[in-house]
Amino acid sequence: MEELGITNILISDGAPFYLDYQFDGINTVDLRETRDGNDWTIVSHTLDTSALQWTPWKGSGPAKITTDPPRVSSDVLVDAAVIAPITLEPGIYRFELEVSGDVDGPGDGPGGFSLHGKRKLLWIPAGHYEHELFSRLVHIGPEESVDYLSFGLGGWETGRGVLQMDGLTIKRIEYKRIDREQR
Repeated sequence: MEELGITNILISDGAPFYLDYQFDGINTVDLRETRDGNDWTIVSHTLDTSALQWTPWKGSGPAKITTDPPRVSSDVLVDAAVIAPITLEPGIYRFELEVSGDVDGPGDGPGGFSLHGKRKLLWIPAGHYEHELFSRLVHIGPEESVDYLSFGLGGWETGRGVLQMDGLTIKRIEYKRIDREQR
């Protein structure tokens, strides 16, 4: 468990503390508490992504896809990716994706990382990347089922070029009270 360094974050004696995160501009997680003689912290648990089994997925168009490391390339606009099965429980997650490559295409994200077939998590705009880090805090609700992650060109759009995954970190974020007597 890694501490993210947010302790003693309550504002004043007896005053309520509000910590709001906006997710997708729609869902809001409101963590709310009053000072009660306790410290509050945000902790994260890093999930092991080294065991993810990536496999090719071709939605449309010709693409060259490799899985070790995950890499998708095409000279024409395509929707193609590598996908990996995963189970994510409802909660708050931080996705950190490191990529290299040259991506081009229409829209905000000719490259991307997604909950496959459900929603795009990270948009990779047209450009040249060398070990570029993209990250996002995401709320997965109890009504969502997460079966696969996907990474590649397209994904609700189309893209061309070369995109390689250099690294992936997934952290589950929790808000936790620590009693002063236990410190």
